[in-house]
Amino acid sequence: MVAVAAGAPHATVQLASQMALIPTWFLAAYLMVIIVAPPCLILWERFGWFSILGVLALAAAVDTLSLLADQPLLGYPNYLLVWAAFHQVGYAWLDGRLSGAGRRLLLAAIGLVGLLLLVSVGPYPVSMITSAADDISNSSPTRITMAFLGMLQAGLVLSLEKPLTALLKKPGLWFVTVLVNQRIMTWFLWHLTVMVGVAHVLLALDARALLPEPLSGAWWASRPLWVLALLALTGVVVLVMGRFETPRADDRPAPPLWKPFAAGVTVIAGLAVMANVGVVSEGGVTWWWPLLPVVGMVVFGVVATVRDEGSRKTVRMLARKSAGDD
Repeated sequence: MVAVAAGAPHATVQLASQMALIPTWFLAAYLMVIIVAPPCLILWERFGWFSILGVLALAAAVDTLSLLADQPLLGYPNYLLVWAAFHQVGYAWLDGRLSGAGRRLLLAAIGLVGLLLLVSVGPYPVSMITSAADDISNSSPTRITMAFLGMLQAGLVLSLEKPLTALLKKPGLWFVTVLVNQRIMTWFLWHLTVMVGVAHVLLALDARALLPEPLSGAWWASRPLWVLALLALTGVVVLVMGRFETPRADDRPAPPLWKPFAAGVTVIAGLAVMANVGVVSEGGVTWWWPLLPVVGMVVFGVVATVRDEGSRKTVRMLARKSAGDD
């Protein structure tokens, strides 16, 4: 909004906001999986592996319809279908259905073969993240390719479970792992914002000496320096924004089930659209999409209002008084 008001070209701000907001698709998918986890468990206990195959078949149908109609919005159901299907792999792991290196490598092989077929024979691009050079995005909206990529990665990581577990018994490495994971969502959500911000500052300053020809020797040699610089800048952002990953305890009574569900739907809708198109169009700032998640959380009671805070203080005061009387 500030950039548009300052006179920046809409196309430039649109691309910058779209690239910076790509990680929000993960928040949408993450919240979606949390909401459907209980019914997904029921499906797994009843149908096992077929609960994955059936949902992936539906996801393939959604992709086909979306791609044939050239309408990304028609692909939005796959935010639910693809990630819910892949989430079932976690139940398989916990149930012991993926015990042994053979089964885990088989899962990785299925993911690899499926991914190669979809990319080489199908219409999907090689890049698994949104790229301006691709007509189709694999991640926004989520495509079936992401399920096979997840199987490949899960199979490989699970195959390394024993040596990684032994490695993490070292106190120093375990400390670093816990320290980073306490703020892992903040690192993920802000890393592209920092990268896009730095890139646009350099372009605005015409700092071409710091921007060597892509894929040249100087470009490759400067990659480690860029990684360290972006890591440090993102770390500063994490220090400021990371506190939101540890919210205060909410001692309000549990709300009716429909209220957090409705809040989740509004948050998911806003995040998914922002991940796909950013917050700027040719006509200006589309301010309602960033506001939708906030309004949804306030209206449906996820965010405590001033009135809620007053009620909390009253309850705590009465509790202390009761304890004192006892």
